Amino acid sequence: MRSLTEGEEFVAPPWRIEASRVRDYLDAVGDALPIYDELGVAPPLMVAAQAMGIMLERLALPPGAIHMSQELEFPNLARAGEEATCSIVLARVSVRGGMRVLVAEFIVAGQGGRPLVTGKSTVMAPQEGGSP
Repeated sequence: MRSLTEGEEFVAPPWRIEASRVRDYLDAVGDALPIYDELGVAPPLMVAAQAMGIMLERLALPPGAIHMSQELEFPNLARAGEEATCSIVLARVSVRGGMRVLVAEFIVAGQGGRPLVTGKSTVMAPQEGGSP
């Protein structure tokens, strides 16, 4: 894992919340409720899962990393077809017992900057090279 510093920010390239991916997600989790189709929106956890994938890719965690906790809020529903962006900031980087502890805060915004998901993730990863 490369050196990560407290306060470091990442902005992921925008992506589109495709209706076909919403359907694939609903099928994968066995959610047959028609409300998502009726309202033309994506399940909030689908959008959060996409954000988590982006965040974990940006952090490039080594083998042995452990996802310790997750806090999520969903202030608005994402519309199918809407473009979204994800901004991540490392709120805390520390070392405990030979493990690096990373606290990352993120926001997924839709069109016009409308917040879709806000959250905080805590991850522990083996320390390499002796510095956080």
